[in-house]
Amino acid sequence: MRRREFSRRKLLKGSAALALGGVFAAPIRAAAPPPQAITPELIDAAKKEGKIVFVQSKPGRRKLADIKLMKEDPAGVEAMAEEIKARYARLFRV
Repeated sequence: MRRREFSRRKLLKGSAALALGGVFAAPIRAAAPPPQAITPELIDAAKKEGKIVFVQSKPGRRKLADIKLMKEDPAGVEAMAEEIKARYARLFRV
């Protein structure tokens, strides 16, 4: 095997690249502004800018927090797991 020789120029380029890469690797971000209370004046100002979005739930839909995702009894969980496995096998033909 042949041993590689590094010239001073290559070493300087490599060390400069490492140093600059470390400086610019993490983006510099400003601190977030303090939170403000939502007031009618703030809503009016946002409407003027056209940058306001109202998010409302659709009528008749339950919130995700209100939905019980897992059954509490072990037999129900086991039956649900078997149902999921069967559905997966049917869909993906496994």
